[in-house]
Amino acid sequence: MAGQIAATVLAYMLFVWTPEGEKDTRRSAKWYLLGQMIFFVGLAFDQTWHLILGQETINTALVFWGPPHLVIALSLLITPFLLARFICETFEAGERAMLTVLTFATLLSFIDFYFQPLWPLGPFHVLGAYGEAAMLALLGFVLFWASHYLKEISLAASMITLVALSLTEIMSWGALADIPRASSVFGTVTAYPFWLTFFSFFIAAVFLDLSNLRKLRSPETKGALWGGVQACLYAIGAKLWVDLSPHSFYPGWKAFPGLVISWYDVLLFAVLGMLGGAIGFLLCGILQSKFISRDS
Repeated sequence: MAGQIAATVLAYMLFVWTPEGEKDTRRSAKWYLLGQMIFFVGLAFDQTWHLILGQETINTALVFWGPPHLVIALSLLITPFLLARFICETFEAGERAMLTVLTFATLLSFIDFYFQPLWPLGPFHVLGAYGEAAMLALLGFVLFWASHYLKEISLAASMITLVALSLTEIMSWGALADIPRASSVFGTVTAYPFWLTFFSFFIAAVFLDLSNLRKLRSPETKGALWGGVQACLYAIGAKLWVDLSPHSFYPGWKAFPGLVISWYDVLLFAVLGMLGGAIGFLLCGILQSKFISRDS
């Protein structure tokens, strides 16, 4: 709440301080302020919803995706795009790059948090294996959109990913995330260590930056490379962790079968990761071309 109040006050100050003559910049500041206000509408909706219908139970994805939470999330999902537009129009090159990296890294970490029921190895996995494609399409869309504002930065994807991973770790269970546990709500929760997430996303971002250096122009090819590397590395790591690590399944846990990954699953996740990354990058490329042509 403190962070959102501060962001809204800042948005109001940006709108007030933008000169009347700078119509485009003032319009961007106005939309950014309106986007921040949606958050508080969602809070009022959430309070009313709980008073009438009660609290969502934690064993369903509604704990993330209840209607009031969708309204709150809408503000957090759209305002980074509006803020990035304002930053592009207002700040100098060095400041613009730094603020844009922080903006889209924050958005990436929030998407990873809010849409985590899609992850196929998470406690909800609402789409099963196909959640891999959906999740990487969402993350890939944001990462490729950010590249539009960071064309002059050679390691943009790596920098955004590192900041996003840092924020993701802050929002995690910490040491508890590395301990398998039996839950009365979720059954057995297989714990995958954070380094699986870290290295799979970071190495995928490095591959994406290398593809940019080599002037690989096809968005869907870039997305397939990024998504395939991330999904393949994570799935292989998860497979070996469950099979070989003494910290994953030890004798006391044999009564709880858990989430076992086969090599077929690893291949499926890699293919779906490629598909999701390609879709996310392709959709972003299409929307950016319309966005750019409209502005010009």
